[in-house]
Amino acid sequence: MLKEVHLTEFIFIFIILLYLIKVGLNVFSINKKVSVAIISFSVLVGGFIGYQHFRPISFTTYTQAYMEEDSILQSLTITRVVEGRGNLKEKAVIEQEEIIQKVLDDLLRVKLYKNMNLEQYYNHTYRLEFRVSTLKNGMLITNRHFYYVDETYVDNNKIVKDVNHLKTIRELDANNDLNWEIQSDGEKG
Repeated sequence: MLKEVHLTEFIFIFIILLYLIKVGLNVFSINKKVSVAIISFSVLVGGFIGYQHFRPISFTTYTQAYMEEDSILQSLTITRVVEGRGNLKEKAVIEQEEIIQKVLDDLLRVKLYKNMNLEQYYNHTYRLEFRVSTLKNGMLITNRHFYYVDETYVDNNKIVKDVNHLKTIRELDANNDLNWEIQSDGEKG
């Protein structure tokens, strides 16, 4: 079971590893220049790994591999677990591009931290399925992209600060603008 690694824990573990490397180099009587080179390399690699893990990324950066600028948003299917009803799920399909764009705009303001808390990936309030079409080589190619979202996470990436990223979904739900249907057992989500 992987747990979330905090920056202080990472620094503490990294310092202990550097100390163990230094002790190991002294035990094996490796000359000083080689020792300095190995420790310097370890600091650079550890710093790079720490930077990659703890730097915030935007939702735009997170999705750019999936959604191109000239993509057409075909539909958005929102799936949620019905509270108090076990694993019963409801889904609603939105096909109006302007509403889909509002939901996407809410998410685009989010800044995320990469996170190793893989348990969170499956403990979500909503699953958002964007159907996106892109014209490539004269052919219209349609793909589905899934994001698991709740108050504090997008997939397993922790949200840095609250930007009300679920605003449009909640407004649509509160105004009864979404036509929720019970999801059949054969459907995944």
